[in-house]
Amino acid sequence: MFHDDAAPTDDHLLDLPPTDLDSPGSSPVHPSSAGSTSSSSSAGSSSSNSADSPPTAPTAPSAIPPHRSLRSNKGVPPIHFDDYHAYGVDTLVIPTRYKDAQSDPRWEEAMGSEFDALHANHTWDVVDRPAPDTPTVGSRWVYAIKMHPDGTIERFRARVVALGYTQEHRVDYNETFAPVARMSSVRTLLAVASMKNRSLSQLDVKNAFLHGDLDEVIYMEKPPGYNVGKPGQVCRLRRSLYGLKQEPWAWFEKFQGTLTGFGYCQSLNDPSLFIKITSRGIVLLLLYVDDMIITGSDSEGIRLLKEGLQVTFRIKDLGKLSYFLGLEVLRSDTGIFLCQQKYITDLLGDHNMEDCTPVSTAMELNLKLSKESGEKIKDGAQYRSIVGSLIYLSATRPDISYAVQLVSQFMADPRTKHLLQSIVY
Repeated sequence: MFHDDAAPTDDHLLDLPPTDLDSPGSSPVHPSSAGSTSSSSSAGSSSSNSADSPPTAPTAPSAIPPHRSLRSNKGVPPIHFDDYHAYGVDTLVIPTRYKDAQSDPRWEEAMGSEFDALHANHTWDVVDRPAPDTPTVGSRWVYAIKMHPDGTIERFRARVVALGYTQEHRVDYNETFAPVARMSSVRTLLAVASMKNRSLSQLDVKNAFLHGDLDEVIYMEKPPGYNVGKPGQVCRLRRSLYGLKQEPWAWFEKFQGTLTGFGYCQSLNDPSLFIKITSRGIVLLLLYVDDMIITGSDSEGIRLLKEGLQVTFRIKDLGKLSYFLGLEVLRSDTGIFLCQQKYITDLLGDHNMEDCTPVSTAMELNLKLSKESGEKIKDGAQYRSIVGSLIYLSATRPDISYAVQLVSQFMADPRTKHLLQSIVY
C-alpha cells in the first residue's frame, strides 16, 4: 500500500517551468527540444512569433526503417538445444498389453530390469506342473511412468503381476491386512523434526513386495515374454509377488521381523512407526508400504540402520526428504513448509479442469445441500474420486476442511448439485 506522500500523482506536472504551450495559439514543441524551448521562452518569444502571423503546422516525424537481422545463423536453433528432447503426448501412452510394449526399447529395458530383480530375489522356481488339474494363477504385465515432482520423467516401470482374484481364502492365502503410516503420524514426525532441528532422510525399497516370504504353495503361469524352461512348465512361487492377496501382509511381516531384530519396537498408536532408544539418543522410522522416513537425534544409529537395511533389502537412499506421498517438503531456517502443488495439478488434469478460474473461498455463503439436491447421478465413481482426493488434499489445506466434510456426506447417493459443488472446490 502506498502512503499519500509517496503515491505517484500528477501534481509534479504543476512544477514544470512555463512554456509556449501555456499561451493560446502556440505551436507544439518536440520533446527533444523541450528543454531549450522552456529556457528561452521567457525572453524573445514576442520577437519570433508576431500576433499577426499564423501558427506553424507541426512537422511529421520521419519514418523509422524496420530493423532486420544480419545474423548468419538465422533459423538455426541455439546450441543449448542440441541435447534437448521433447516427447509428444502419443509417445507417453502407457501400454496395457505386453504386445504393445515389446516394440518400445524403453519398456523392454524396464521389463528386463524387472526380470533381473525377480531372479536376484529368487521369487520363483520354474517346475513341471504337478498334475494337469493343478490350480494356477495367471500373470500379466503392468506398466507405469514414474514422474519427478516437477513433472519430468524419472523412469519407466514394468511389474509382473499375479492375477490373485482366482485365489481362495484359507487355501491360497490367510492374512491380507498390513498397516500403513497415518497422515497424522507423518505430520507429527515432521513437526518434531522441525522443532528439534533434526535431519530427515528418505529411503525407498526396490521391489518391496518381492521380499515377503510365502507359507502357501502357489503355482503361477509364466508371464508373457518369459522363455525360461520348457513349454508347459509353471512358476512355483517362493516369495510374494504383486497381485497376490497376501502380498501386503507378507511384506510387512518381513520388514517388521527385520526391524525387531535390529532392536526396534513398534509404536502403540501407529504400528508403522518403529522406535529405538540408545545411549546416544533416539531413532525413528516411519513406513508407508515401500517408502520410509528416518529421523532422530542419534546420527550414528541412523547410519547403522541404513546399512542394516541395505544388507537385507534393496534400498535406494533418496537423501534429504523432499517429496513423500504427494507432499512436497520444503525446509528452511524458519521451519518446514508442506504443499501439494503437483497433486493439485494432477487432480485438475484428471478431471479436465486445468483452465478453471480460482476462487478465494471454498464454498458459497450460506450454502445448503440436502440428499435431494439435484438429479441422481448414475455412476458416482467420479464423485467419490473427487471427494476422496479433496480429503487427502485437506492435509495441507485445512481451509477447505469444512467444505470437504460437507460434500463427503453424500458419498453413498451423490446428486448433480453435489458433484457441481465438489468440482467448484
